[in-house]
Amino acid sequence: MDIIRARKMFERESRTWKRLNHRNILPLIGLTYEFGPIPSIITPWMSEGTLTGFVHRNHNQFTAERRLTILHEVASGLRYLHHSGVIHGDLTGSNILVDHHGRIYISDFGLSFMFLEANESIPSIICAHRWAAIELFIHPDLENSKPIPTTYCDIYSFGCVVWQVLSGRIPFSHISKSTHVIILKYGGKDPLDERPSSLPVRYWNFLQSTWSKEPERRPSSDQVLTFIEEELGR
Repeated sequence: MDIIRARKMFERESRTWKRLNHRNILPLIGLTYEFGPIPSIITPWMSEGTLTGFVHRNHNQFTAERRLTILHEVASGLRYLHHSGVIHGDLTGSNILVDHHGRIYISDFGLSFMFLEANESIPSIICAHRWAAIELFIHPDLENSKPIPTTYCDIYSFGCVVWQVLSGRIPFSHISKSTHVIILKYGGKDPLDERPSSLPVRYWNFLQSTWSKEPERRPSSDQVLTFIEEELGR
């Protein structure tokens, strides 16, 4: 990666991040150059760490309402990003953080684009493959061009986050080797083959819609937020 180019991209993305203001978007305090030629991002400390860790530690104590509240905060932040013209591109349980009050913050948006732009020789998937939309793997000309994340990809990833929060398990949790997950993704496999008996039909239908093989048929960020709000109101 060219250092000067990388610095310019970080500075550009930081300006976009800095202007965002939402209760479920991690605030950017600034950048520092004290740790090397590439700037480091300065954000508030999130004492509960990632959503993946938070769910792993507390899942058995979560009520149904608490799970939905978490998902509502993620959906609210994602909707704000999309309405602000920002595609996350790498939405996973590790890029969603939790503070000491239990509030949810989406972080690290735009980083996948920086790596794609800075590394012209990399035709691979940048985002975490277990959460990544299948179209990022099934690409018509992968050797000569790069799959670019879209809002549709974010919705697919959001569906994976929904399953993670509801079940306490990461996508494809039954498969330990990452290479096997990638092979399944190339084959167009969804995180779940069939509805678990513990999952209500309406949730299963929602997850299936977010994982549609036709990206444009997936719900919008407005629609996923509405779904979660309706579930909270039940």
